[in-house]
Amino acid sequence: MEDSKHLSRLDFKSLEIVFDGNILNTKLDIGGIYLEREGREYAQDITQSFRKFEDGQTTISYTLTENEDDLREIFTGNNFELLMSDFIHNMDKAEIYLNGNYTEDPDSITLFVALGGTTVKAINLTLE
Repeated sequence: MEDSKHLSRLDFKSLEIVFDGNILNTKLDIGGIYLEREGREYAQDITQSFRKFEDGQTTISYTLTENEDDLREIFTGNNFELLMSDFIHNMDKAEIYLNGNYTEDPDSITLFVALGGTTVKAINLTLE
């Protein structure tokens, strides 16, 4: 059976949110990232962000929390039972909490995950 406590072969690379227009100075409140498949859950949180405006779009890249024990303290209602094999399939739920002074929803919200150190999977997130 796979180790469901620590997804040791899984690396949460980054979160990327893309908006049309320049929102470099817009306040955003980014909350938790929630993943679920067949009742198994996992939660992730951001640590810092990098913004750039280019070609009419603002791209915000976020680094993610690496310590699963820290995540378990933050997201106490999450069962953290998601398995490595769940990332090969589509999630039943892949959401993020986002609030702020923006006027239109983002064009895209993508979580990048490396499986086994090599294969990078892009998971499209929806707004919670």
